[in-house]
This record gives sequence, C-alpha cells and structure tokens, in this order.
Amino acid sequence: MKIKGPLNVIYFEKGNSDSFKTVTIDNVKDFTGVPETFHNVKEIDFQALFNFSDYAVDIYEPLNEDCTDFIIEYLAKNKDDDSLRGENLEKFSGCLLSELLPIYFELGFVNSLKKVYQEDITVNFKLIVQDLNDNLVLSYEAKLFKIQGLIYALYTHEDVNNSFINDEFKEFYQFNLASAISQDYMFIKKNQKFVDLEKMYSISPLTFEDMSFKGVSNSEWLKIYDNIIKGEVLSYSGEVKFETDKGSPCYFIAYLSPEFHNGKLAVKFNFSDITSFNKTVEQGKILHDNLVVCQKLNKFALLHGDNRGFFGWDDEIYNILEFDSEEVEKIPQGYNIFDEYMNDDDREIFDGLLNGDCDFLHEKTFKIRTHKGNVKYLVIYSFAQVSEYDPSYRWIVTCVQDVTDIILIRKQLEENSDKIKKAIGEKEILLKEVHHRVKNNLQLIVSLLNIDLHFNKDDPESTIWNTIDRINSMALIHDKTYQSGNLESANVNDYIVTQASQIFNLYGTNNIKLITDIEDIELDMDIIIPLGLMINELILNTIKYAFPGDSKGHLSIKLKRSDEGMFLNVCDDGVGLPDDLDINSSNSLGMTILQNLTSQIGGELIDLKPSKGSSILIKFPLNLNTD
Repeated sequence: MKIKGPLNVIYFEKGNSDSFKTVTIDNVKDFTGVPETFHNVKEIDFQALFNFSDYAVDIYEPLNEDCTDFIIEYLAKNKDDDSLRGENLEKFSGCLLSELLPIYFELGFVNSLKKVYQEDITVNFKLIVQDLNDNLVLSYEAKLFKIQGLIYALYTHEDVNNSFINDEFKEFYQFNLASAISQDYMFIKKNQKFVDLEKMYSISPLTFEDMSFKGVSNSEWLKIYDNIIKGEVLSYSGEVKFETDKGSPCYFIAYLSPEFHNGKLAVKFNFSDITSFNKTVEQGKILHDNLVVCQKLNKFALLHGDNRGFFGWDDEIYNILEFDSEEVEKIPQGYNIFDEYMNDDDREIFDGLLNGDCDFLHEKTFKIRTHKGNVKYLVIYSFAQVSEYDPSYRWIVTCVQDVTDIILIRKQLEENSDKIKKAIGEKEILLKEVHHRVKNNLQLIVSLLNIDLHFNKDDPESTIWNTIDRINSMALIHDKTYQSGNLESANVNDYIVTQASQIFNLYGTNNIKLITDIEDIELDMDIIIPLGLMINELILNTIKYAFPGDSKGHLSIKLKRSDEGMFLNVCDDGVGLPDDLDINSSNSLGMTILQNLTSQIGGELIDLKPSKGSSILIKFPLNLNTD
C-alpha cells in the first residue's frame, strides 16, 4: 500500500494516559527521513532475540547516560511491513534517532526509551497512523525492554485499509469524554459519565434537537446522522453547542460513529468538553487584539529567529520599517528582515546573539535607515535560547520598539536646553552691561550738572532745563535701541534726525531750516550717547545765538565715515563764532561740555572758521578702545 500525506501520527503507552501525543505531518518523508551522518554500531547477538520472538525488532543504544538521543543499532522488517520503512533497512544502522525520525521526539517515544533504559522496566506502547478523517492507516503495537544496555522494540504490524479506529483505542483517545447511543433521534445513556455531564452543567436530559453543530445546518447534520445509520458514512466529528438550564452556553467536540446496540444499528456519540478551551481561545483573541492595539500605540513589534537562518515577525514590523501595503507581499518569509537596514556595527551586535557571543540585549538602541531611506531609532530587547536536544541550535526572541519620536524630542530638548543656557549667560552679561551703562550715564549727567552749575550759579532754573534737554536726548537713544531689539548699538541716522526734529519742534523754530546728511550706520552705545549730547549742545547753541531776532538761515548736520574714522560736521550760516574764540581752550559752558564729550569718545574738536556762520568738525574713531 502506498501511503500519502497528510497524516495524524498518534503515540501512547498503554496504561499511561499522560503519554498520549499526536502530531500532524504533511509528507511521509518527514516520518522516514534519510540520515546524513552515521555512528559506530555495536555487534549484536541476535540469537537471544530470535529465540524470544519472531516479531519484527528494532534495537537502540543511548547516545549518553542522559539519553538525550539514541543510536539506531538495528531496524528489522517483518514480512508485512512494506509501507513506511522501505526495503534497505541496513543503511539506517548507526543513525541517530533524532536525525532519522525527529517526529519520535515530538510524539514522546524517546521518553519511553529513556524510561526503559534508566528504570530498567518494560513498556508497552501503540503507534497509530491515521488520515485527517480519522481513518486508520497503520497500527503498531510494541514492547520495549532492556537487555545488556540495549533497548529492544518488538513490533506487531496491522495494515488496516479505510477502517474506523476500533472502540478500544477510541475509548482511550477520548478517555475524558461522555458517551451516549442514539436510536431514532433519541439518546440512550451508555454510562455514568454522561449522567455526570448533565449534572455538572445543569443540562436536562438531551434530545437530538438540542444539538447545534457549528458550521452545519440542522438539516445537513440530520442527513449525516441518517447516512451513519445507513452505513454510508463511517464517522463524523464537529463542534456542538448546548444550552444549560440557566441559559449559559457549553461547547463540546462530538465524535459520531456507527455501533450495534440491542441488535440495531445506532449512532455512538462521544463528547469532549471544550468550553474552557473556547473561553481560552476567546480570551486569547481579546488579548491578541489588545496586543495589536498596544503595538500600534507604542510602535513595537515581535521578532524571532534562529542561527539556521530562519526568521519570523508580526505585521507591525512593516510599519516600523515603512513598507507600503503592496510591497509587503513581495517580502520573502523566513529571512532576517532587519539585516539590510542595520549598519555594520549594530548588525555585528545582533548577530552575536545568534552566534553565542551574548545571551541577551537589554534596551539596546539601534540606528537604522528604513525601506524609504528615513533614519529611525529602535530600542531592542532580545534574549537567546539553546535547544535542550541540540546545543548547536540557538534561537532568539526580540521585541523591537520604534523610539524615533522620543529620541528626536530628547535631542530637541537638549538643544533647547543649550540655547536656554546660552541665552541666560547672554542675559547675565547684558544685565551687567546695562548696569554699567546706567552707571556711566548717571555719572555723565552728574558731570554735566556740575559743569552747568559752575557756569550758572545764579540761574539754577537754566541748569534744570539744560539737564532736561540732555536727559531727553539720552532717553531718545535708549528708546531707539529698545525698539530695534539690539541693545548694544543703534542706527545713528534714525537717531540724529529724530533728535534734531524733536528739538526744533520743542523750541518752535520756524526760521531755521534743518539739513541732514547722515550715513546709515550702526554705532556703539558708548559712542552714540556722547555724540547725541554733542549734537544736542550744538543745535541748542545755534537756535539760541546764531540767528538773533527772527532772522532766517540754515543748520546742517553731516556724519560720514572714512578710512581715518568718523567725521561729524555741524555748521550754520548765522552770525558765527567770535574771531578770537579758541574752541579747545574756551571756558564757556557750551564749549566745556563739547570738550569733555569729545574727549570721552577719543575724538578731536576742530573749528573750520568759515567765511560766514560757524562750522564745528568732530573727528572720532569708529570703535572705542575699552582696554
């Protein structure tokens, strides 16, 4: 008989319900793989074995005292076994059981071998191969025992063609099920288990109509029932829902098969409670849905992989790596999805987990460039595990969280913090500078007051008004500076023009025409305040003395820059200065103030002596030497 997959492979020790294991395989080759490596084989005295039984026999030797694996010393084939094992069994001698039949590890057969070897006992087991419709394909019964450090397996082989699993096995297979017999759509209770089931779940005596098969309409499953009665269907299984007397749902797996009862063909029902399982599944779904929401909110994904090159991940990884939906389908399954997006140093660290260089990574931050070329920062939590059966096999479980936003915010905060610290430092320096300037300006006012009082001892009112003019001049420059936002300098053109206009308006000067030619330039406060006071003195002197009565004339203010420095020229076409006046030695009030202010900015006071009127030139450097 040629066997095709898929198959259910079932294994259990007789009398030991905890040993029950079942594994589904797609390919028969998974059950009969050919090894790549072989091991030394002991010579075996088969005479004692053959004297014991003429059954087919396998012989195993433990690989080590811990029995982590077994060497196949010998595989026998009885006359009926032409299906799974093949013709040339000698080639399997010396192979590890894990290499030839890894499924035996999943089924727990290796645990039985270990028990026989370490406890020196005999174990009876049954191996059943059935298709996914519960039809029996093959059945092996065997006895395991130990002789001289070797484990022997004696087999009987049943080749069953499309027969339903016998009642003995079915009862074991469903050892926790309740049972009932149905004839003519009514239940006949078979054992106490079913009565206990009713009592446990507060279910009144059931009728056929109380059943509701999942995914099958009532008429459809009635038809299945009738086909079983007629012998046209050998078996059926499905999920059944009952309602308790209190209205709460209960869920069972029902296995239906034909059975003779009281000389009449009936349907045998075996029920297995899956209510708690369904609740667990539902809870698991809720947890999964919550996990997906948490993943999206917190931008994290789960990744797993092994040192044999296989990797897997959940869907959130596509969002983190910035894949479009149409690109996701093109991504091959199983490869390291992060590999091409990591830099070399980070890749080496990550690979160290798989290579055994380290066992875990805790809050390790990686910088990657996404599928779209954008830079992202990922925090990775990862740990490695080693296979109990194969120390060379290593796998990792990894949580990847996108913390790009957090990193960028943190960097921005750090940058802002540096800017704030710098701004505070600048403010502190500026505050000191402001205090220094206030002190200097107050000292300047005091100095001018002393000079004015010296010349106007008998006229204090004049001193007060002169001081007011000078304070207004200083206030104007501070106002211009404040409005500009630059507290260290001011535009001299804007300041002088505004100052001259305010003085002319204040004194109601209509007979004098003001002409200005001021270069558009920024000057330091230490220069522009004394300069403004000088212009204030010169303008007031012109208004008071240059044009007696209502005579008319012109006042010109020019400020220019050259390679030699700055030049301020204030001239008028009035009566002019006395011919014998020396402006640098004059002890008049106005000239004394001009001399002091000129000296303060490191300048030179020059009388140009025009043919008509007066012309004062002040030459001074562009920047003061504060050393």
